[in-house]
Amino acid sequence: MIMEKINKYNKEFLKIALIPIFQKDKKFYIGKIPAKYFLNMFTVEPAEYDIEKEILFAQKFKDDNTYYTHLIKSLEKRLEDKPFERKEEKTRVKQIEKFLNNEEYALFPNTIIVSCDLINEEFGIPDGTKFDDLKNFDIDFGENMTLSFLDTSEHITYLYIPYQAKSILIIDGQHRLKGLQQARTEVKDSYDLLVSFIIGYNRGIIAKLFYTINYTQKSVNKSLLYHLSGEFSRELDEITFLHETVKILNEIDSSPFKKRIKMLGSIPRNITPEEKEQMTISQAFLIDYLIMSISKSAINSIYQPIFLYYYKDCNAPH
Repeated sequence: MIMEKINKYNKEFLKIALIPIFQKDKKFYIGKIPAKYFLNMFTVEPAEYDIEKEILFAQKFKDDNTYYTHLIKSLEKRLEDKPFERKEEKTRVKQIEKFLNNEEYALFPNTIIVSCDLINEEFGIPDGTKFDDLKNFDIDFGENMTLSFLDTSEHITYLYIPYQAKSILIIDGQHRLKGLQQARTEVKDSYDLLVSFIIGYNRGIIAKLFYTINYTQKSVNKSLLYHLSGEFSRELDEITFLHETVKILNEIDSSPFKKRIKMLGSIPRNITPEEKEQMTISQAFLIDYLIMSISKSAINSIYQPIFLYYYKDCNAPH
């Protein structure tokens, strides 16, 4: 038995047998799910940057320095709830749909990489607890509950995933899935998906995995990568420092760059033509241009690190 749909606690679950994979003493799992089930369960969370919302937030602080200090000190707290996927590219989705519908050997041999939040962690379930024993815990299995359960009580590991929307979060593979969603029914019904489950890790680690995979293996907008790196970093490294600097330049009234920077590398759709004309510079361009000004490695080059003192001061214990 690799997968079956079951009814337990007045709720439908997919029970999936997982294979543990160990890499550098860290563990993830691989399983197989028919597409006709999987396509009803996944969600993506595209990274967002709402300039108007950020400007209003920045105006709550008495000055620029206070705002910057808040941003730096709140790095850790901001990690958990931030979305991190890239936005859907409709042209690419259409290409994948055409590939699936028309090609005889339309295979997806590489895995869809996903995560899901666990009942085990949310409710502090002891290791070795069986799925059937969850009745002994105060867990609400209502329709809004999307948490999965990892059962390691036997020699085979099983993952029980609520069979409902938004129970699986995509880390990598959203365009393949969107294309598969739009493919013909007979195509979807004939597809099994090889799925890698990255579970038991916090959102910051998962987001870092996403942008590392996409930076090293695919062409992804560099501004988006810098944005994710800055937003999810637990340390004030050079990219995070400059990301927060660029963010402030885009938001405060006294900045000549206010509302002129494409933080995610693209122009938002829901802005006026006048606002679009003002967005003439990307976050990636500014960071690439400014990074030598704070980099110790630039000391012996023609680009002197004139702001290295300020960068060191931000990292110094206060």
